[in-house]
Amino acid sequence: EGPGTAIGGGWGAKDLWVQSRLDGCVNALVFVSAPLWFYVLVHWTALFKWEHFWSVLILAAGPWCLLTMFQDGLWWLSASRERQQAMRVVIAVPAVAVCLAGIEGRLIFPAFGEYIRLHPPFNYVAVTAALYGIAFLALLHAAGVLGEAAASTLDGAALMVAAGAGSLAAGVPVAVMPAPLVAAGGLAMFLDSNLMRDYLLFVAGSLGTAVWFVYHHFWFLDIAIGGVPLQVLCQLLLLALLPAALLPGLIATGAHKDFINQQMLLQGMMIFFMEEVLYSGDHPDMVSAAYPAFLVVATTALGVAVTEHLAASDKLGILTRWWCHCMYWSKLAMLVVPEARLGAPVLVMVQACTPPLLLAGPMGRKKLEPWRGILHSCNVVLAVMLSRFAIFDIVAFMSGGRPEEGLVMGALLVAVAVGSMPLVFKFFNTTPGPPRVLALVGAAGLLLMLLRPPLPLRGGAKCPKLPLALCPRLWDETHIPARDEEDAAIYGSGLARRHNWPTWLLVGAGMAALFAVSTPSTRRGTFS
Repeated sequence: EGPGTAIGGGWGAKDLWVQSRLDGCVNALVFVSAPLWFYVLVHWTALFKWEHFWSVLILAAGPWCLLTMFQDGLWWLSASRERQQAMRVVIAVPAVAVCLAGIEGRLIFPAFGEYIRLHPPFNYVAVTAALYGIAFLALLHAAGVLGEAAASTLDGAALMVAAGAGSLAAGVPVAVMPAPLVAAGGLAMFLDSNLMRDYLLFVAGSLGTAVWFVYHHFWFLDIAIGGVPLQVLCQLLLLALLPAALLPGLIATGAHKDFINQQMLLQGMMIFFMEEVLYSGDHPDMVSAAYPAFLVVATTALGVAVTEHLAASDKLGILTRWWCHCMYWSKLAMLVVPEARLGAPVLVMVQACTPPLLLAGPMGRKKLEPWRGILHSCNVVLAVMLSRFAIFDIVAFMSGGRPEEGLVMGALLVAVAVGSMPLVFKFFNTTPGPPRVLALVGAAGLLLMLLRPPLPLRGGAKCPKLPLALCPRLWDETHIPARDEEDAAIYGSGLARRHNWPTWLLVGAGMAALFAVSTPSTRRGTFS
């Protein structure tokens, strides 16, 4: 038998294994049991409540579902390859059933119960039929146990039943009921024919159902979230659903690479904007977050996974892959300080600091001209200045209050040094000049953060009205560093803060010492 693709072991020669079958068995048992036992130990006193019961089901079955997703996830079993594949199916069926039950009780009904219009017990029956129908159809296709004729018959029946049950549970009126049924029928036809015209029926039916849902539940609300009217967010949501629904069909039918790249970028940018507004924005009448944090994490993980899958199959360009990674990873920053809206500033920083990694990695460049390095450095400095308010918010969050101006200025210099590290280490690490400048900038920032001297210039905090919210001031009305009243009085008189000169002398002495130590010696030979 040829070599396999197993994790840790496989079907290759035993001298190529990095662990034995016993090691793989022990690791697998720890993987599937550790989350459940940790949860039980933490929530032992309140374990016999329904919410914990559903969580236990998810943690008990979820790892088994993940383990069986890998083709050689059961490589450590002493059985033939065919028997291992059969055992994957045998384990996956009950694991998926239990996991779906937990998701239904822990997530769907608590979070989306207000959108389920059927009364008990019919609501549970309809939602269960929709979930289990789609899940087991996907499981049978993944296992490859359906023949071509059986799959063609079963796909249409299962999808139509799932769409009808889900529509009844959501309260879709009779006039709109053809939309989800057309979507299910189009998807079933596409699975059989692999033609784009059949897939477009699925897209049209899905968008029609989504339009009814958004219009029926949200369109009439005259509110604004984070300063954006809800109607605008609804329009953006429907626009974002179009590339999301088109992408699977485009990939399956082998559409042009450029068109797939455009759809990925369009969808990513709209998701980025909507999630930051919904998660970071607020409204006086809202008692809870409009967008839960787990959805931010879930869309990030899904976006990164799809990006890597398309890049591995050569359906995504290098620049598009880099842009998508920047967007999806940067939007996790909104979870740190939601009210500060860190997503866009972090995206600016990431896109300014990571081009050297892109040039040295996928593009394979070995050298970079000095003038290009200077442009990259200026780009990093400009990104830090545009993101200075976000850095202020992060420093304020970490310090627990308004930070001093010296602390924030030091943080800005440290951000410049950290942002320039990929450029220096990838292309200019063989010459002493750039690493020395990088070390001096970082050391200056650390000294300012440690000693926290006041700045010699103040300037007003009020920003003029410029395009793109540009502000030539160092601070604005909502980002003013903390000062003592005595300092503010001296500072406002237009005179230098003479009583703080010793602090600046310490900073200067420290920088002079670092400059002297980092200066390369020009003397040759040794002392006799």
